[in-house]
Amino acid sequence: MQTAKPTSYGALFKQFAPMSLSDMVMALGDPLILFVLASLPNGPFNLAAYAIGKGVAVFFESPIISVLPASNTLAQQRASRHAFHTFVWRAGLGLTIMMSLTGLIALIFIGSEETSHSLYRESALYVLALSGWPLLIALRRYWQGQILRVGQPNWIAYGSLGRLIILTSLAFICAQWSQEGAMITAISLLGGVTGELLYVRYKARSLHFPVPQQSLNDHRDQTLSLPSNQVALFHFYWPLAQSMITLWGARLALPLFIATVSVNNIAAWSAAWAWVIAISNGVRMIQQLVIRNADDVNLSKLLGTSVIIGLVFSGVLLVLTFLPFGTTLIEYYAKDNHNLAVNMTHVLMLSSCLPLVMAIQNFLQGLLMHLSKTKPIGRSALIANTLLVIGAAMLALNQAEASSFALLVSVTLVLEVLLLSLYVVFFTSSAKKVNKGLSLKPRWLYRWMT
Repeated sequence: MQTAKPTSYGALFKQFAPMSLSDMVMALGDPLILFVLASLPNGPFNLAAYAIGKGVAVFFESPIISVLPASNTLAQQRASRHAFHTFVWRAGLGLTIMMSLTGLIALIFIGSEETSHSLYRESALYVLALSGWPLLIALRRYWQGQILRVGQPNWIAYGSLGRLIILTSLAFICAQWSQEGAMITAISLLGGVTGELLYVRYKARSLHFPVPQQSLNDHRDQTLSLPSNQVALFHFYWPLAQSMITLWGARLALPLFIATVSVNNIAAWSAAWAWVIAISNGVRMIQQLVIRNADDVNLSKLLGTSVIIGLVFSGVLLVLTFLPFGTTLIEYYAKDNHNLAVNMTHVLMLSSCLPLVMAIQNFLQGLLMHLSKTKPIGRSALIANTLLVIGAAMLALNQAEASSFALLVSVTLVLEVLLLSLYVVFFTSSAKKVNKGLSLKPRWLYRWMT
């Protein structure tokens, strides 16, 4: 029985909500950890160290971020999904070893100088303590992809909720008997994701994968040709990993540049940015909404839905910035540090447009993926992130405040959206010409764009 496609705004929102929930619940982990770290005696210092340490952890995680969609795709064939399981184990373990060595070498190098209490030494402790992160995330994403393949997204949402509960409980319990930020962070984050991994693995133990059927509208040979050995899997997966490495490499550079200005600067960025990302994550599934419905729902309605969702989440950031609840939250992080509170407020204010811009970005990316044009997504991201890193370096040289970096992120994201828009207009107009039997001119432009 085929599920009816949504045609109203209400139906689209109803479809979007559960997909967005797991991302949002997962992203709330960072603000909760930072809430606990801010309560420690040296709160701003721990916030600053966490920003760098977690940034390094996410960078080492970035190559396996796309394991979930890849696992979903490769689940269609028994040989492919089993080979990919081995591939994921090897990739996750390799990244974990690399992250451990990075933290250890940084700790030894910094410890050889008379800077035993420096921000970078503490950040290296965070990296070393979190070194199991890539392997746990890789395995969790593999099993989540298998679960999505059989149409059970609710299991993933339940796992994310369980992870948040475990993480929060461990963070508050650990804070009662330890003042070591790195230890509290590692136990909480790794404990939460381990619990989630065990849950999704348990739910995936007896999955029955449907045999792909030939489409009534497709008379081509439907025999699947998916990679089933390690070399073929590497060639299949590397383009997906490459785009994520570019994105999160740029995101890692930001806290490193900000940290060169002052501890207060990176502390303000860490606390405020965690909330920005947690709220902005709510719009990421717009991409999947567009891919799923582009053939059956008017694109203007999908764009309208995306804009409304973006405005809602941008409104949440504005509430955090200007209403009493947000002010109270900022004051808790800042304690009696007025400059820290002001910097946090400015970062939140200048980042309030990000959910809206990201919603449009995900709409355009989803449309390009629907058109089977994925290269423009990587190109646009590469250009925007390169400018982001260059701009961040210039701001750091000029000792700019954290709010300036927030403005830079917004500007480069708008640039990426403009580039994506140009690609969408080009490809849609080209498709119309082809349908009318017209030639694509100039051909050099078409070849460069594609």
